[in-house]
Amino acid sequence: MSMAAIGIALYKYVMKYSPTNPKYINRDRLVLSNGHTCVWQYIFMHWTGFPAMTFKQLKSYHSPQQDSICPSHPQIQHDSVEVTTGPLGQGVANAIGLAVATKHLNALYSRLDLDLPDNMTWCIIGDADLQEGFALEAIQLAGHWRLNNLAVVYDNNQVTYGCSVDVTCGEDINAKMSACGWNVIDVFDGVSNVTALVQALTDAQNSREQPTFINVRTIIGFGSAKEGDSSAHGGSLGE
Repeated sequence: MSMAAIGIALYKYVMKYSPTNPKYINRDRLVLSNGHTCVWQYIFMHWTGFPAMTFKQLKSYHSPQQDSICPSHPQIQHDSVEVTTGPLGQGVANAIGLAVATKHLNALYSRLDLDLPDNMTWCIIGDADLQEGFALEAIQLAGHWRLNNLAVVYDNNQVTYGCSVDVTCGEDINAKMSACGWNVIDVFDGVSNVTALVQALTDAQNSREQPTFINVRTIIGFGSAKEGDSSAHGGSLGE
């Protein structure tokens, strides 16, 4: 719910993809490292016309329905899901690997005077992704290698599964990312300012020297009775 505006900015205005040809090689890659928010991805797949993602399928989320393509974390065998993500931080490293692969292919094809592929890799992360050591090691590598075809979009609601982030962490994440060689962009009204989000994503696309970290301030459970509360993380919202 807090990522709705991020989805509109990505799927409607910025990201390159094809619902009718989801495997075409120069598509942008979207990796949902905060995989527990996968219903967000399923909803946008439905709205943008991926044929298999019907409204009936959306209603199968978190159900025992055997033909469901809406598991509780994204799984690679379904259209538009680039990698299976589960453990926190895994998607960050996966996304950086995809960005490296794109750079490698581009270097091979540029010898034939073809500037392909030239796609972006977008990685959506939550607060806990940034508390995993191997994610930060991959982040250091991406900055060192200047992977300007990579953007990490941080759904910064300051809530993890059981508590607020300040119980365990109080670092200046923007300073850390900048020190690792990343371009840092702030979006302070991430739940509704689609214009600012589109501008940030476009600036990331146009980066010439660095990967981009977009720090988007959001509110968990936005619009619900549990808005701002950690109980909105994985439980039912109730009436």
